[in-house]
Amino acid sequence: MAWMELIKARTVSPPNNLLDEIVAGVQNQAAMLDGLLVAKIYSNLRYPGELCVALLWESKCANEDGSRLGLSILEEFKKLGPADHSLWQEHATAVGSAVE
Repeated sequence: MAWMELIKARTVSPPNNLLDEIVAGVQNQAAMLDGLLVAKIYSNLRYPGELCVALLWESKCANEDGSRLGLSILEEFKKLGPADHSLWQEHATAVGSAVE
């Protein structure tokens, strides 16, 4: 089953090193995370203080609470301001491949 975890935060101004810390954390844990296909970090084009981490997974089933990695990112984001965490199940690929 393919599923995606989105973790979003809204800050006035994210700390300069925050994205680097998230990338390093994901890279350090990636080898231990069974099923993680892709991890991407985005910032809002209009509002640079809005951040989003997208984790794409392939596993037999998704934990309805999310992954440990996603929940740890959520906790870090909550320190900065309002944060949101949601899980999405893939139903189809309209264009391209599921993993790029």
